[in-house]
Amino acid sequence: MPRTGGPPLASRDRWRSRQIGNLVFSSMVGAYAMQQFGVHWTLAVLVTIAAGVLVGLLNGYFVAYLRMNSLIATLAMGLFLQGAVLGATQARTMVVTDEGYSYIGSATVGNWPVMPVALFVAYLLADVVLAYSAWGRNLYATGGNRRAANAAGINVRRARLGAFTASGFLAGLAGFLYTSYLGGVSVTVGSTTLLYAVAAPVIGGVSLFGGRGRVIGMLGGTLLITVIQTGLQLINVSAYYIQMIGGAMILLAIAVDAFRIRSEERGVV
Repeated sequence: MPRTGGPPLASRDRWRSRQIGNLVFSSMVGAYAMQQFGVHWTLAVLVTIAAGVLVGLLNGYFVAYLRMNSLIATLAMGLFLQGAVLGATQARTMVVTDEGYSYIGSATVGNWPVMPVALFVAYLLADVVLAYSAWGRNLYATGGNRRAANAAGINVRRARLGAFTASGFLAGLAGFLYTSYLGGVSVTVGSTTLLYAVAAPVIGGVSLFGGRGRVIGMLGGTLLITVIQTGLQLINVSAYYIQMIGGAMILLAIAVDAFRIRSEERGVV
C-alpha cells in the first residue's frame, strides 16, 4: 500500500466528525477542575485531554459498534456538549489565571511565541504516526475502502473506534491550547474554526472520500487560508465579505476534491 500519510480526518467518517463541541467541553472541564477543586495545572491539562478522549470514544462506539450515522451522531453530540457548556457556565466566560496552564499560550522564547512551536510539534507527531505506524495504515485502508480493508484482515470497527478516539484526543489538546492562549473558556471558543477544519485539509490534498492525504499538506492548507484571511483584513475588506469568501473557499475545495476523485477513477490522474 503506498504511503499516503495525513491527518486522522483521512477516514471518511472522521471528515464528518465535528469536534467543536468537544473542544469547548473539554476546555471547560479542565478550567472547572482548577476553579472548583483546586487541582494543579498539570492535572488539569490531563483532565482536559481525557475529557476529549472520552467524548471521542463515545462517538466512536456509537458509530462503529451501534452503527449510528456518523454525521448525525457527532452533530448531536456536539450540540449536546455545547448545551452542557452553556448551562454550566451560564454563558459567562470562565477565566483561567493559573500561569502554568497559560504558559504555552502566552510565553515567548526571545521574540518567538511558544504556541506555534507546540502546534508544529503536534502536526509532526501526527504525520509520523499516520505515515509510519500500522495503525495509521489500517486507518487509511479503512477510510479508502471499508470492505476491502475488512477482507484484508483489518478490524474495521476497531479502526473506526480508534479514529474517533484520536479525534477526541486532538479536540482535547486543542481545547487546552485554546484556553491557554485566550486565558479563559467561553461558549464561542472554536466557533471560527469550521473553515479551517473543512477547507484547509482539502486544499492540502486530503480527500473527503477517505484514504488520501498528508498532515503536512493540511498544515499548508491552513497556512494558505490564514494568509488569505489576514491579507483581506489588511486591505480593509469587510468582515462580512471575508466570511462569504471563506464559504466560497470551502465550496471550491470540495469541488476540486470531487474532480480529483473522478479523474482518478477514470484513469486520468
